[in-house]
Amino acid sequence: MSVSLNPMTGSDLKNKNDQTAHLLNLAKVPFVYNPDEGVQKQGNEMGIFLQSLAKKEVEHKTWIITKACFEACKIPASHPLFLMAKDIADLIDSAAPVGTDGATYSGKANGYHNARHMQEVVLNAMFLLAVYDARQAEISIKLDLEDKALLLFTALSHDLGHDGKTNREGEKIIPFRMEKLSVAYTLPFAMKYMNEDEVKKFSADFETLVCATDIGSYQDFFTETLAYYHGEEDFLPDTTGIPAELLPLASSKKLTELAAMLCDADIFSSIAYNFSCCWEQSLNLASEISGGVSVKAEERALSNLVGFHENSVRIKSEVGKTFSPNFATIKNNAKVLLTAQQMQGSESDF
Repeated sequence: MSVSLNPMTGSDLKNKNDQTAHLLNLAKVPFVYNPDEGVQKQGNEMGIFLQSLAKKEVEHKTWIITKACFEACKIPASHPLFLMAKDIADLIDSAAPVGTDGATYSGKANGYHNARHMQEVVLNAMFLLAVYDARQAEISIKLDLEDKALLLFTALSHDLGHDGKTNREGEKIIPFRMEKLSVAYTLPFAMKYMNEDEVKKFSADFETLVCATDIGSYQDFFTETLAYYHGEEDFLPDTTGIPAELLPLASSKKLTELAAMLCDADIFSSIAYNFSCCWEQSLNLASEISGGVSVKAEERALSNLVGFHENSVRIKSEVGKTFSPNFATIKNNAKVLLTAQQMQGSESDF
């Protein structure tokens, strides 16, 4: 669907370009991956970049980042997902309220699931796509422009309107609670830029991808399905009792791989780059869950960091496996600190 865009003036364009240059270097990670340089070095650069980026404040930050990633993947500005991303990024940047409970599109009050996280997941997805472009001959799943657009868009919107809570109510897990909210907040934008058939296709794929990021629900089904498509299992897992939101994974290798790439992008800032970046993210998440920075939050952070590895990294896309050496380094560092602080028995949130 083609939608006309408001033309930018020369001064507007120069200002936007200046802001982009201030935030991003399009000649480095995450926009470019060099297979000869080594994944650990580039992972370290990515961690430093993300921490530096978080300290830079400019207007329209989420949109500047998202637009740069879409353009780097050669997704045209008339593409529905490009247009939807612009609307959603503007709402994130403005910290506009969503619903009536005080939550915002940006998750402004959250210590972890906030605009920074949304920006970083888009950039992590961009990094994975840069790795894919550099290593296409080694990757069995072939991604086209539509796949890249869907991955980047879903990376932006997967935690839209996050309320800072988990999918738990006491001891009970409510599968896809937060993910369903993000889907509900996103679909009106699809109806703005897509026809009925396009909305139906997009909403089905988008819901599956977003729900796959709920690592606390049906993870075995997801990981076993992914292992089958990677040639590591002989049979697809039994789909008995699997909710409709995830059933499409059992019939689509590409959708499963995109879901794995999204999960990688969602957690790579916490497990795949330098230890400083990963520790900061783990502390932010522990702070969010415990309601603020506290001794308890700090004690939980290392335990959670180990938990990320022992649970979340079972979901790895073909591209994501590139970062396995980084996973091991971060995990070992976290375990050393965890032992040193005698926190083996600390409660983990995973």
